[in-house]
Amino acid sequence: MAPSHHLEANIPVIDLSNPSPETAKEVLDAASTHGFLFIKNDGLTIPSEDIAAMFELSKAFFAQPESVKSEYAIHSDKAGGLNRGWVRMQGEALDPEGTKHGDPKEAFNIAPPIPALQPLPSPLSSHTSLITRFQTSCQTLCTTLLTHLGTALSLPNPTWFTDRHSLSSPSGTIFRMLYYPATHCTSSEDSSEKRVLAGAHSDYGSLTLLFRLPGQPGLELLTPQKTWSPVPVNPSPTTLAHPPILVNIGDLLSFWTNGLLRSTVHRVAFDGAAGNEERYSMAYFCHPVDEARLEGVPGLEKVEGEGAREELEGQRKKVTWEEGEELTAKEHLERRLGVTYGLGK
Repeated sequence: MAPSHHLEANIPVIDLSNPSPETAKEVLDAASTHGFLFIKNDGLTIPSEDIAAMFELSKAFFAQPESVKSEYAIHSDKAGGLNRGWVRMQGEALDPEGTKHGDPKEAFNIAPPIPALQPLPSPLSSHTSLITRFQTSCQTLCTTLLTHLGTALSLPNPTWFTDRHSLSSPSGTIFRMLYYPATHCTSSEDSSEKRVLAGAHSDYGSLTLLFRLPGQPGLELLTPQKTWSPVPVNPSPTTLAHPPILVNIGDLLSFWTNGLLRSTVHRVAFDGAAGNEERYSMAYFCHPVDEARLEGVPGLEKVEGEGAREELEGQRKKVTWEEGEELTAKEHLERRLGVTYGLGK
């Protein structure tokens, strides 16, 4: 396991309110250097009141009895099928090799409302307009970021990325609410040791938007030096009234650009004492349409450096993806989900 590193990750905060070629370059620089970037929460693209309302709705859902939540268990028909619904405590392992008993967290996955939202339990079912509006805002931001990347890379077809992320066709895109219950050290555990609540992993799709609450840190990214570096919730609380939206590059943008864009391994971990408080977060996982082929973007065939090559090889191993094999986005996602949930065993 990589050792912890106490220096916070130096991730830039980018303001998208006045888009320009310089803004696009900032997005590309962060995506290719860190694989992570902060987007200033201007309250326009995704209204701050909607973010706050979604967190309150998430808390209300997870506070319900397990018997209520389990009726909409992940992958069940009642929840809408594959990768939809409630994930129980320790019901998934993002790092199967490093986690013996699954990740100690709960989650609820909601697919895009196309043509309509999946079946939802109470209280989610009473707030479908809020959920739909929030998902739409998240997709709009992802489209903006993909547009900036296409511009900064000077692609012959500047809409190459956005063409593959249309919500008019089925995709693996998922909005996920997450709940980390309060944890308590046993008498045999050292309260100073890190407690990993979401195992080390890279994200399966193209882009991830992460929303966190003030005072609830825990996310760490793996540095090129193989140490863990914490990611602050708000890197500049004196100048940013609201925590910025954290964006990270997923495996598929890394595949498409042959490692130029970095899909950085990350995890959620707390010091023993800090892990005693419950935490909530929300993530929007933007995936391409199911039939999008995982092939190099024209003009970006070269892998940039040994670090990128190592990351790509590691990602291929996770899904038993042989060199030369052609996969679609759907096939890739199904393989990753199979590992995470033990499907098909």
